[in-house]
Amino acid sequence: MWTIHPVAHPPDATYSEQMGTIPGPPPDDGLSPVPAVSGTEQEQAALADASTWVGGGVSAVGLGQTDDGEPCVVVYASADARDLPAEVNGLPVHVIVSDPIQALDEPDSPQA
Repeated sequence: MWTIHPVAHPPDATYSEQMGTIPGPPPDDGLSPVPAVSGTEQEQAALADASTWVGGGVSAVGLGQTDDGEPCVVVYASADARDLPAEVNGLPVHVIVSDPIQALDEPDSPQA
């Protein structure tokens, strides 16, 4: 099971600004809880380097955990994305083949 922390912030944002916090316990979605990634300097550096890959078939990158609980970089990429390295800053890279990820437009505000 993977814990995914997507990157959707400017590259100059701090790790804490990128990750944020969610108050309260996680929702009961029937999935086993997975501990959050610790955010060590190595993980932060790997995420910063991997965030430069976005584009050219790579839709998103984030930090996750392997099945063994070790940190890794998770990359969402199309099947025809460029070759990606097997590791970055000493962390393994796990590629998830996905369709392009597109942000949805915000719905128009209701008229009063």
